[in-house]
Amino acid sequence: MKSTRSILAIACCALLVFSLTSALAETGAPVIARFSPDDLAVSYVYAGATKDEAKETFGEPADMEFVEIGATGETQEIWYFDGLTLTFSEENTLVGAEAGSGAYPGPRGIAAGQTLEDVTGRFFRDPGLISTDVLYTSGYVEDLEAQFPPCGYIQREEDGTVSVFYVAPVSSFGDDVLSDPMDFIYEPLATLAVHFGPDGTVADYAWYLRPWAE
Repeated sequence: MKSTRSILAIACCALLVFSLTSALAETGAPVIARFSPDDLAVSYVYAGATKDEAKETFGEPADMEFVEIGATGETQEIWYFDGLTLTFSEENTLVGAEAGSGAYPGPRGIAAGQTLEDVTGRFFRDPGLISTDVLYTSGYVEDLEAQFPPCGYIQREEDGTVSVFYVAPVSSFGDDVLSDPMDFIYEPLATLAVHFGPDGTVADYAWYLRPWAE
């Protein structure tokens, strides 16, 4: 029953988002795009870049290590710089980045020191949602207590700090995920997390290409 409700919620939300986007377009108001895998970049080096391409921008790493991903057995190579971490897949392509320095702008120019409004203003925000912490969503998966991608939402911690998350599928979900929305965690996802410090500005951001189940 919960799965059925989730599917209906996803379908209804998708129709609502489409209708709201169409309405905004008809009024001539600018429509800012939702987060997508194409946004994943650090200092304009995009996800999928090779190690050689990364070295052209960042130089040689100060340190590196190899980490095995337990869920898949894949070994990833992690490069460390001052204020920057890059992660490469077994295919030697860039699949993740973390930056805590304004010297390394991220997706759509996100960088340390920006405000919450600076960040959320760079991505689509659904004006029809009641919750101010759900920026946009394609539904809600009750069993996971999670928004269904593509989605954007704000998470507030007990210590008063705030994080913003954007999630998008790398490719369209298949019928298996639509029939059981919980399975989206096993699909390749583009995820962007932006963390804000006590002063209300970006402390760091991280993005990666991988299933949540990893």
